Amino acid sequence: MKGVVKYVIVISIICILCVFTLQLYLLRNTYKALSVGLYVNIDECFSTSVENELLKRVDRVHPPEGTIIVEPRQEKDSTSFQKDLYIGFNDFCERFHHPRNTDSLNKYFITELNGRNINNLKFRIRLLKTDTSYYRSPADFHNDTSFKKITFNEFKTHIVPVKLNLSEGIQAVIVNPYKIILTRMWLLLLASFFIIVFVIFCIAKLVTLLHRITAISRMRQDHTYGMIHDMNGPLANIVMASDDLENLPSVISDYDAKRDVEILEDESNHLIRISRQILTVAKLESKKLIMNKTSIGLQILFEEIKRKYISHQGKRPDIEIIKSNAYVLADKDYLIEILDNLIENSIKYSKDKVTIKLSSFSVGKYTEIRLLDNGIGIEEKKKERLFEKFERGVNAKEIEGHGIGLNYVYQLMKAMGGYVKINSEKEKYTEVILGFLCKK
Repeated sequence: MKGVVKYVIVISIICILCVFTLQLYLLRNTYKALSVGLYVNIDECFSTSVENELLKRVDRVHPPEGTIIVEPRQEKDSTSFQKDLYIGFNDFCERFHHPRNTDSLNKYFITELNGRNINNLKFRIRLLKTDTSYYRSPADFHNDTSFKKITFNEFKTHIVPVKLNLSEGIQAVIVNPYKIILTRMWLLLLASFFIIVFVIFCIAKLVTLLHRITAISRMRQDHTYGMIHDMNGPLANIVMASDDLENLPSVISDYDAKRDVEILEDESNHLIRISRQILTVAKLESKKLIMNKTSIGLQILFEEIKRKYISHQGKRPDIEIIKSNAYVLADKDYLIEILDNLIENSIKYSKDKVTIKLSSFSVGKYTEIRLLDNGIGIEEKKKERLFEKFERGVNAKEIEGHGIGLNYVYQLMKAMGGYVKINSEKEKYTEVILGFLCKK
């Protein structure tokens, strides 16, 4: 469950980052689009304001009859704009003592901006000396892209030429345009804020719920393991009582009574072994199990295992040992438990005659112990999940078992730095392969 919580937390953090990134991307693109639109509107407003202010001055001029207003020069291949014809009016007005009025231009500019719903804009208007080698015609001013750089703090309109020789121009500099842009984005900003807060809130609730579920699961698991641990004492007492009963003259002389006592003793030992396995798995999962790995000779180990099963109650396995000179690094007690577990499985899931072959092979830096039996085999689709808790093969449902054994083997092999694999064919054989590091 801890792994699930960690996985959910990682996924949750990734989701938050994705939502946050997408919202930032949306806000950035919206800000950029509004910036471009605002720039175009302000640029057009300023150009129109300069034109209106100029025409107002022209209306106040009363020149002598026959006065000619000179038009600016144009490139042959340039596109002529009607407003470019007004450039000569500046020289005309100044000649007759009607110079440009900055205050009047500011008012015209503000009026144009208000007409396009652009309010409270901070700006300044400045007169510039222009490079006549770069600006050779009015069209060059319109086509100049150097002033389309929109920054967070300011942007500048196109230069509007005000001299017939194109040596001077006028320009508006917009200060802190972000204030107007963010004002227009307030609804989107508010929605983005609530979306992010809502996502974080939901994920926090989910993580809290998972932590609570984990705590409940751990409490139930600890309670279960505590009960199993407490069972070991009564079971040990039952085994001791069985030993005493087995030695009573009345039991020795009564075949049925002796057989019942043996069954009682065997089943009690079986329960003790299962409880120890469950407690060992619990220690493995909590990483509290200490392994005492030593170099173990496999030939001696195999013979020791074989002697143990010579007097096995019930189906007696025929164990064949392929001679081995290999050594492995493992905890001997747990290795014996693993082999006992696998042999018990072979006996349980085999037909009347049980044959088991124990052998070893060297595979790179690992030595493999292979246990091959003539059991009922495992279906192909079930192999991948056999090492999970309480998982059993479909063809083993009618045979007594809890699906703990192979998970126990898997956990112990993992703790010893080895691996376990299964090869099997239904109704023919099962081969369990245990991989251990070779002796150094």
